[in-house]
Amino acid sequence: MTAQPEQFRTAKQAWIWLPAVAWAAFIATLTSIPGSKMPRQPFIHFDLIVHAAVYAALGFLAHRAFFRGTSFTWLGRAWVLPLFLGLVYAALDEIHQTWIPGRSCALEDFIADGLGAALGVWVYFSRFARPGRR
Repeated sequence: MTAQPEQFRTAKQAWIWLPAVAWAAFIATLTSIPGSKMPRQPFIHFDLIVHAAVYAALGFLAHRAFFRGTSFTWLGRAWVLPLFLGLVYAALDEIHQTWIPGRSCALEDFIADGLGAALGVWVYFSRFARPGRR
């Protein structure tokens, strides 16, 4: 009987992480598209806005998973962990793009990704994870 609650807790944690993992897979799919197949940008630096928006969603979902998926109150409120996860994923994603035809690793893309992840983490933290909310 004691194993059943642990299984439910593990399944619940998996469901909590599913949106962040699915969004990360979506990002990997998008960044695997060759540069020649990408649509034209409607204006200069549009891609940086897209980078920031996509990573803002990842930062938000990662912070949500850390906040809701752990019983450690301090860990759930620690905005550094989801931000670090977003930055590491952004760096790996930029490196991954060096092997995609017509794509490249760009510092400005990484910066936009990092700023987006920080924005997403901040939005979740300020709305849901501040001290006194759980």
